[in-house]
Amino acid sequence: MRSLSAIRAWALLGVLLGCRGNEPPKPLFDAKEITHRAEEYRKTGRTDAALRDLQRALVLAEGTDNQKQVARLCNDIATVYYGHGDFDTALKHLRRAEGIARTRDYRDLLAITLGNIGCVHAERGNLELARSCYEEALDIDEQNRDRNGKAYRLNYLGMLHRRQGDLNRAMDRLDEALAINRSLKNDVGTASNLCNIASIYEAQGNPAKAIEYYKQALEIDKKLEHLRGVATDLSNIAHLYEGLGKIDEAIDYFHRARRVNLLLSRQHRAEQDLESIQRLEKKRAKK
Repeated sequence: MRSLSAIRAWALLGVLLGCRGNEPPKPLFDAKEITHRAEEYRKTGRTDAALRDLQRALVLAEGTDNQKQVARLCNDIATVYYGHGDFDTALKHLRRAEGIARTRDYRDLLAITLGNIGCVHAERGNLELARSCYEEALDIDEQNRDRNGKAYRLNYLGMLHRRQGDLNRAMDRLDEALAINRSLKNDVGTASNLCNIASIYEAQGNPAKAIEYYKQALEIDKKLEHLRGVATDLSNIAHLYEGLGKIDEAIDYFHRARRVNLLLSRQHRAEQDLESIQRLEKKRAKK
């Protein structure tokens, strides 16, 4: 996914501005630098560090009254809370971003925010509310000719159709999203689409095709150094190999997933991988 008091913000500004004579004022903060660093923290599991940077950036944005940046940061902060499962706090930040986007007519930002609100509704099981948000966001993307945004919304809608049991419609949405992301050379979006398409093949009872798509996603996640994505891809492939009775391959992928999860300090996931390895080794020994 995706406030501190004004008094605190202005107090901080006073410290940062200082007294520099006739020198031109320097930017108070580099939003791109902070959000990029926060995203790197988030991808490697350091979500507390990501949240600290984003909240610091939000204080600074509030101090400059940059409302578009405030709304963007509210989305970024909401994403971290969403990842923690704190949907109430995530939604609070997203509602603030939505209010700014609607009031200021930031159409592109409104589409992003609605998509994120839709994710919260979907996670809570409010599928019709989620669909409403996704479809409004998709309409905005099409009006703005925002192909990148359209791909994201199609991805969300595809997975919503999957949850509602309409696998064919889900595949259509995801295939369309994948084609757009590939044409835009958007590796992050492409990896997400590939994983989701793999899950559709899995649900359709086609594990070989699912493995093919998970492996494509894995290569992209490795290139992006998206370690959480790498761990998830490896685990998904391992489970599919296990289901096919390919025990050696399954054990190999569980070992690889475990190493990444340990690197990310995801102890619970690493323990689950180890349990799977031990279970499969016992099965192999009986043969």
